[in-house]
Amino acid sequence: MSRSQQSRIFTQLPKEHAHRLFEALDTALEEDGHAVSVFETFEDSGLFEVSIYVNAEDTNSVITQITKTAEAASLEPKIFTDAL
Repeated sequence: MSRSQQSRIFTQLPKEHAHRLFEALDTALEEDGHAVSVFETFEDSGLFEVSIYVNAEDTNSVITQITKTAEAASLEPKIFTDAL
């Protein structure tokens, strides 16, 4: 049985920006079945991570969707990926 490769797409932002991006992405990606999470990276750091796990073949299209959604919310996050 072969397993599909996955990618983690994420960004780190101040709390208010992270929650605003999370809410926008949760709505935008809900239909595609991509779960979005937001959590504090380190206690008292003030940074929160917005993270999405996707099949590797969907990575570029989801990054495009994240970028468009962020721009619509007046945000310009730096987006990172990890191949899993």
